[in-house]
Amino acid sequence: MNSKLTDRDNLFSQHSRRGAQRLFARKYDEAIEEYNKAIELKPDYAPIYSIRGYAYRIKGDFEAAIKDYNKLTELRPDNADAYCDRGIAYSKIGDFARAIQDFNKAIQLKPNLADTYNGRGLTYHQINEVDLAIEDYNTAIQLRPDFAKAYNNRALAYQDKGDTDKTIEDTSKAIEFQPNLSYAYNNRGNAYVRKGITSLAIKDFNKAIHLNPNLVEAYCNRGVAYENMREFERAIEDYTKAIELQPDYAEAYNNRGVVYNKKGEIELAIENFNKAIEINPKSANAYRGRGHAYWVKGEFDRAIVDHNKAIELNPNLAEAYYNRGNAYFTKGELERAIEDLDKAIELQPDYAEAYYNRGVVWSRLQQWENARLDLTVANIIGRDSINSIQQIYLTKSKYLSGLQCHKRLWYEKNYSGRAANISRSQQRKLDQSKEVGILARDYFPEGVLINTIDPLISIEQTEAAIARGNTCIFEASFMFNDVLVKCDILQKDGNSWKIIEVKASTVNSTVKKSKIVKEEYLHDLAIQKYVLTGYGLSVSKTHLMLINSKACVYPDLSNLFTIEDVTDQVDFLMDDVDSNRETFKTIFGGDVEPNILIGEQCEKPYPCPFKEYCWQSVPEKSIFTISRLGWDKKDDLIIKGIFDLEDVPVDYPLSQKQRAYVNSVIDKQPEIDNAAIKRLISNLEYPIHFLDFETDNPAIPRFDGLRPYQHFPFQYSCHVLHSDGRVEHHEYIHTDTTDPRKPLVESLLECVAPHGSIVVYNANFEKGVLEDLALSFPEYASTFEAMIDRLWDQLDIFKNHYTHPDFCGSNSLKNVFPVLVPSLRHENLDVHDENLDVHDENLDVRDGLEAQAVWNLMLNATDETEKGKMIEQLKAYCELDTLATLEIHKVLTGE
Repeated sequence: MNSKLTDRDNLFSQHSRRGAQRLFARKYDEAIEEYNKAIELKPDYAPIYSIRGYAYRIKGDFEAAIKDYNKLTELRPDNADAYCDRGIAYSKIGDFARAIQDFNKAIQLKPNLADTYNGRGLTYHQINEVDLAIEDYNTAIQLRPDFAKAYNNRALAYQDKGDTDKTIEDTSKAIEFQPNLSYAYNNRGNAYVRKGITSLAIKDFNKAIHLNPNLVEAYCNRGVAYENMREFERAIEDYTKAIELQPDYAEAYNNRGVVYNKKGEIELAIENFNKAIEINPKSANAYRGRGHAYWVKGEFDRAIVDHNKAIELNPNLAEAYYNRGNAYFTKGELERAIEDLDKAIELQPDYAEAYYNRGVVWSRLQQWENARLDLTVANIIGRDSINSIQQIYLTKSKYLSGLQCHKRLWYEKNYSGRAANISRSQQRKLDQSKEVGILARDYFPEGVLINTIDPLISIEQTEAAIARGNTCIFEASFMFNDVLVKCDILQKDGNSWKIIEVKASTVNSTVKKSKIVKEEYLHDLAIQKYVLTGYGLSVSKTHLMLINSKACVYPDLSNLFTIEDVTDQVDFLMDDVDSNRETFKTIFGGDVEPNILIGEQCEKPYPCPFKEYCWQSVPEKSIFTISRLGWDKKDDLIIKGIFDLEDVPVDYPLSQKQRAYVNSVIDKQPEIDNAAIKRLISNLEYPIHFLDFETDNPAIPRFDGLRPYQHFPFQYSCHVLHSDGRVEHHEYIHTDTTDPRKPLVESLLECVAPHGSIVVYNANFEKGVLEDLALSFPEYASTFEAMIDRLWDQLDIFKNHYTHPDFCGSNSLKNVFPVLVPSLRHENLDVHDENLDVHDENLDVRDGLEAQAVWNLMLNATDETEKGKMIEQLKAYCELDTLATLEIHKVLTGE
């Protein structure tokens, strides 16, 4: 008998051991089969039920696991682990009451078992008792401070409470104690997504996938991160991978549908939402997504039906009410739109977009007070209350942006942060335009000003001014057909009105296509006339009020402006306005970035603020650096994807000079005609003066005898090279608001000798300055005429006899001198004052237009330290230009 018992024990051990081996190898069915055989040999051996129950649990057969734990608790009623494990199994099948009962029993039997608190915490979390869950996770962590899974689970609880920082803190702790815990990286990645730290999120998802290539949630979540970055193709790849791993993963289909919706591939979006609904008919998000897709398609009734279903499935889904409200708004059912947006805000009181859209609906209903209130709340939460209405309505500036480039219009709405920072010279131009507009009002003494930046208040005040019978209104605002415009001057003309647009520009003296003004100005007026006419006003004429640069001479500014009647030209454009508006409205409100190649529109009619972003992949030496290459050829090369000069076909039709430049870049060899250069330089006479002026040319003249936009010098620099090699430097800068010309002339005539050459870079400019000074100071006219005769243009050498691939196709001084004199760059400036921070980004001067802007800022500066910084920077900039021409001269002569 003892022998038989020994044989049975041995056989039991063999089956148990093989079961453990199979379990370790994840061959769960084979492991269970071995445990079955072991149990046949010893049906009352309690531990084997615990092991087989675990195998069933891992396999996902929780009912079978529960039967084993039942047997275990029958055999061992005081086994706390058995109750804990059965509680986990009950939780998995959704029997949360029995699960909690078992966890409580396990805690009663063994109060210090951390796994039990962790399991009960998970169960509390599943029934939305998040605070109780956190209490249990806290206890589990107190009992086992390195309990990685408890930290991860508590992180998920904090996530549900909206505490993203604690979520990150706990998942990081979980990773610290268990570095290979893939789902902890996944959960932390989700937290980073919510904080907007997408780069860290993707890094965590990558790690999670590396640790577990089959973790479908990580692929899906990484797809969300890529989607937030608008890297839609990569997002689709991840959602597709998640679906390959788990074909019934409804959320992945839903998310992929959202991305296709954003890409404008609406049919694919609907197809994915359909699949998500097929897998999970109770997915409110899938109905909401499909409803939005139908809204994009213009099928508003189907959109409303889907949102109805989403709300039926989840009455607390604020976004479904928000989307349905948008659908009602689009259908023109404004009161129902208000009701839905009300509900969205009730469910989510910080829903900035809902306040924003409700404000827009109120504005459509002309309930301005309600509109202002909602837009103000949206501003407090996270939307700009002043500009928010302009984010849903087209303005005339955005209309003009759309005419220039569809991508520019779309970026202005969706990615304004991609725009380059406005420079001081650009800001000065804007400021001058405002000054001109304000001065223009003086010519209409009966005018009243609508003085508010809030567009809704402006519309309301405009209506009041018209109702009062005012005959001239400045900054009158109107809205019609989703377009918002503001008129510089609106003047009564009998029973009609005249629109007068003020521009800080002069009449174009070159008549082109029977137009004497820029076409973009005509489009500006056309959109204004469209809105005012649609609003209900009769518009008789459209005028441009432009600068009269020919006749006006300071101090008499009575004829500063000239008014041009452009009614016929504007009316010629009117037929296209509504179709343009429809196109721009679709682009402006869409999620899809227009596919527009770079081209001439990046510079015309205005430099696009997004050019730097769109051109970031264009090489430094590109087809755009080929001198005088027409846009017909540039466009041809762009379409072919050719930007690099090395890719330009050898037989591509270029002029001899253009081909020579391309070859010089490819060969990395300059072309220098030393004989011609030597011949030109031999004409120079000592002392050689290297001269440069800085000038201003304001739209509104401010000194005697000056016309609008006429240049006058406020600064000069002059390096004088003597025959013995000695160099002297002279300079003058005017630092107050008086006329700078007289003191500058007196200083200049002291430093320029009556003989010797005067070297400049681009002689036409300096010649013009000297000619104007001769007219303004006739007593010195002969001296200035003699100086003009002595001008020697260094630019001629680089136009005709010296080209270098590193000039990048330009012969401007800013391109030439860093190549010939590498040590002489703006960033290497030394203004001889170690205490002066000349590299302050707010003071740096890099071209003549910046110098103008900084000089005007300096004149108006009230802080003497700041004023001093600007003066020193201006001196350093101007000195650099003449030092550059001197050093270039030394390079050319070999000195």
